[in-house]
Amino acid sequence: MSMNIYIYATREISFKNKKGETQTETQATVFDSFQTPTEVTYEIVKSNDPAQVYIDWMLRECGVDEEWPVYADDDFMMEREPIGVEIINVGKEHVEKFKQWMIWMEESGYEIKYEVL
Repeated sequence: MSMNIYIYATREISFKNKKGETQTETQATVFDSFQTPTEVTYEIVKSNDPAQVYIDWMLRECGVDEEWPVYADDDFMMEREPIGVEIINVGKEHVEKFKQWMIWMEESGYEIKYEVL
């Protein structure tokens, strides 16, 4: 079984309950990371810069431009010939999503964490 990377962010929040008492708890959110091989997972969590290790792996494994056929809006079943092609790079798109998520988390007071799952 592969040990995968689990990327999440936490922050402490305070709030008033129904009685008006101030309470605190940890709030967490998870990034939808790709499944990583065990050796890569451990490399990420042991690194001084886990985000960069994850990004480098992602671009190395999935950072390839691919041509995907584009079909007419009324060709729901894709039965006719494509009307064009679209260039998709799953790795680059995922890395951009990850970078934006990290910015949003840091601006919102979260601490990003990396664990083996």
